This record gives sequence, structure tokens and C-alpha cells, in this order.
Amino acid sequence: PNIDRLAEKGVCFQQAYSPTPVCMPARHAVISGKNPFQLGMLENTRNREEIYNPLAKIIRQQGYYTAAVGKMHFVPTREHFGFDKMYLSEEIPRHIEDDEYLQTLARYLPDLLSQVKPDLVLYDAGVDPHLGDRLGKLALTDTGIFRREMQVLSTCLGAGYPVACVIGGGYSTDFAALTYRHSLLHRVASDLFRQYRLG
Repeated sequence: PNIDRLAEKGVCFQQAYSPTPVCMPARHAVISGKNPFQLGMLENTRNREEIYNPLAKIIRQQGYYTAAVGKMHFVPTREHFGFDKMYLSEEIPRHIEDDEYLQTLARYLPDLLSQVKPDLVLYDAGVDPHLGDRLGKLALTDTGIFRREMQVLSTCLGAGYPVACVIGGGYSTDFAALTYRHSLLHRVASDLFRQYRLG
């Protein structure tokens, strides 16, 4: 019912496309409203054209509170692009392991939800924090990823906030392992769907 309500009151996109399968150009395309070719950003690079009217700034001017949470891959890293608040995973110490990561998440997520009171949580469940990932720089295990998905979804649902999830991140060359890590989100979502009787 929450997603139906948002669709009725907002804009419902019947089809959506990414202009590129590459992380940094895709994110900067969304922020800028420009094609990666126009930005001069076709790969994960530090170089790009100037972005004058970023999406978050435009939304904020309409009276909305905006927050960027997670791994933004912005250039430069602290470029806020008009967001009211930023909570960047880039600022988490490197090689943090399961328990410390999950304790940090437990410390901040409930407060963030109570401050923002979102109509919908969009959760990009990147698996690049895995210890086997070549770009993530953290040290979560498969169990840690599973526990993270359970913690994020159950915290949101327990507080009454609907969640839409996408898989993301993950730069391992072991595609079987990468697929398994991405499947953990679906397993947790399926379990909680039944537990919270959302069907």
C-alpha cells in the first residue's frame, strides 16, 4: 500500500534505464541530469565536467530534506551536490570487520530513520564491503553481509518504514561468489516478507 500511495501522489516511471553500467558515471549522470558522454566521464575516474544544478539541490529548493547515505563515489568525495546531510561509507575506517560494522550501523540507522522519517527507504545493498572485494576496502564476511541485510531491513520494517531494495556494488572476479553475496539480500527480504506478513 505504501508504494501504491507514493505512485498515486508522485511520478511513476514505467521503464527506467541507466545510461551506463559503470558506477561513478551512472551516479554522476543521475546527479547532473546529463549523459556520461556530456560529463566526459565514461569510467570510474576522477575527471568530469562541472555540475551546476545537481538533482539534490533542485529537490532541496522545493522544500524537501535530502540525505546521501552510503558509498556515493562522488568526485571529489566530500562534494555534497546540495544534500542536506551526508553519511558516507568512504569515511568508515578501512578493513572494519563484521561486528564493528554492524555495531556502527545499529548506532546510526535508527536515529537516521527517526530524524528523516522517510516515506520510502531506497536500499542499495552493495556487496563491495566484502573482504574478498578488490574495491570495497572493508572486511565483511558472507555472514556479515547476511546480518547487515537482516539488520537494515528489520530495522526499517520494525519502525514502520517501507523499503525498496536493489543489489549493487561488488567488484570480485569470482562471479559465483559475487552472485551468492547478492543473493543474500533476496533471502533476507523473502524471510522478512513472510515474517511481517507483507503479502
